[in-house]
Amino acid sequence: MPYAVSRRKNKPVKIYYEDIGDSGLPVLVMQHGDGNESQNWKSLGYVELLQKHCRLILIDYLGYGRSEKSYDPNDYAMPLLAADTIAVLQQLKISTPVFFFGGSMGGRVGYELATTPEYASHFKAFIINGMGSSTLDIVVEFSKWTQSGGMPYVVEQMENFMTEPFPIEVKETFLRNDPKAYDAANRNPWPSITDRLADIDKPVLLICGEKADELKDMKASAALIRNAKLKILLGLDHAQAYWYGPRVAPLIKAFVENT
Repeated sequence: MPYAVSRRKNKPVKIYYEDIGDSGLPVLVMQHGDGNESQNWKSLGYVELLQKHCRLILIDYLGYGRSEKSYDPNDYAMPLLAADTIAVLQQLKISTPVFFFGGSMGGRVGYELATTPEYASHFKAFIINGMGSSTLDIVVEFSKWTQSGGMPYVVEQMENFMTEPFPIEVKETFLRNDPKAYDAANRNPWPSITDRLADIDKPVLLICGEKADELKDMKASAALIRNAKLKILLGLDHAQAYWYGPRVAPLIKAFVENT
């Protein structure tokens, strides 16, 4: 299986990725949400809808999917997850600017990449789905749920906040998570990155469900980014705006083609 090597305190860690599609097409990095993995982009329909239009680079975060697991909460700091993304691009020797798409936690890493000049230079534009830029404390609850009842309890608690239950493939992904790694990954709140948004000089498409809790935050983020557009998906909550590939993939395709 293909891995890139990134580092934690000078220790190498293996980051799993897949490279799908024609090398002559625009490159699109796709980063998943918390508790998910890169394979969900297939089960949710994104890969089928986008692979004829983009070369897709699917990445599993440290601790998720097929990437190496760590039980140290410090290893999941957003700047480190962003550096893992760059390690994959360097492994693939991709030198031309690429597009970035991140959903939920993947979107937060997108902000980190877009506001860090040495990382932003690798990208042409960013698409962020379902994630604002202010401090996010709810992830600490995910950690507590894991400690209380493992991944089944996390799924149960999350579904209390959802309009509809997990799609079966996504639910199975959550249940496959290493609970110790998931606990570590969510032990600390995600710090605000709002004060850095004005530094973004690349086009940004923000996507948010109309019923999502983060809509207000994403509207504020869009106002701070110089070249940002916000697309609101009517009738959808946070999870649905991530799961509904046939609603989201055409927005990605149009943005890539017109940027």
